[in-house]
Amino acid sequence: MLSESISTDLEQRNQQCSCAHCGLPVPASMRHPENVRMFCCHGCETAYLILQDDDELRKTLQERQQHSNRDLDYTSMDHDAFKTRYVRSLSPERRQIRLLLEGIYCSSCVFAIEKLSQYLEGVISSRVNLTSSTVTIEWNSDLVSLSMIAQTLHRLGYPPHPADDDRFAEIGRAENRKRLINLAVAGACAGNAMMIAFALYSGVFSGMAAEYLHLFRWTSLIVATVSLCGPGSLFFRTAWSALKTRTSHMDVPVAVGLLAGYGLGLANTVLGRGEIYFDSISVLVFLLLVGRYLQFWQQRKAVHQISLLKALTPQYARRIKHDHEGQQVTESIPLDAIEIGDVLEVRAGDLIPVDGSFHQEILLSIARS
Repeated sequence: MLSESISTDLEQRNQQCSCAHCGLPVPASMRHPENVRMFCCHGCETAYLILQDDDELRKTLQERQQHSNRDLDYTSMDHDAFKTRYVRSLSPERRQIRLLLEGIYCSSCVFAIEKLSQYLEGVISSRVNLTSSTVTIEWNSDLVSLSMIAQTLHRLGYPPHPADDDRFAEIGRAENRKRLINLAVAGACAGNAMMIAFALYSGVFSGMAAEYLHLFRWTSLIVATVSLCGPGSLFFRTAWSALKTRTSHMDVPVAVGLLAGYGLGLANTVLGRGEIYFDSISVLVFLLLVGRYLQFWQQRKAVHQISLLKALTPQYARRIKHDHEGQQVTESIPLDAIEIGDVLEVRAGDLIPVDGSFHQEILLSIARS
């Protein structure tokens, strides 16, 4: 009897520690004693609220938001300098921004964030990319401010940050797509050139009619021409640029070798004699492009790792100024709006946003790491 009662208590405790929405275990950070129902993440909590229309849960969430002691000061996002850098204008009143969000773990999080228009009037749409943990928001600037949108996301459990790499990421994606297309074309040319070469090599031993021999040679010439003039043109452009600037570059001997092999093969094809090297040229172009793509991919990976260091830098600062009555007030501004001579406030736990001198120190202790 004792063992049965213990096992029953354990089962009840496990059920209480399971998410009321998806059934997954609830981490310790998400366990709130005042809640009857527990959730594994903020997305499940919000999704359950939307689907069940639970008034008790809604009241609990509102009380928790009111007593939250987290920093919800996003007024710097309403500054003109911030809007100029991050906000895209789609129409006189319609705006768009891409934000990086913390705390996105599952599809319930995506569901909750994409229902943002139900929580906040003025939000037109919110589309989440779960892989990159980003959300693209469109809103009516006449009805709601960007700081209010950021505060709402924060209260939902997803603190937002500006995504600063949109332009560079778009350029990188375009370059990656271009390289993959060239690689695919070069691979197709190399494969076809090798199949034609196998046919020609087998004809040497078993014999081949003259009309088929010329057909295969001219077909191989066409395939090699496509490979050199398409994907292989990269090597010729780089080599020509190096020659114009009188600098050494590894693509110069590569271009010379490709042209020499192609010219000799072209001459032998026209004259109907000797060997052709179109299969070797096509395969060489493909392998060189494979190496170039691997190098490009590693460089992009390194640049991405370096860009992650930007997350360690502050996004805004607190500037101290005096109002028209002479009272000292503190306003939140983006880093781009800081000017020489401004007095900034650095609170406990903050990162120092810019280089400067100390105006007033109160029990100052700085970690210089």
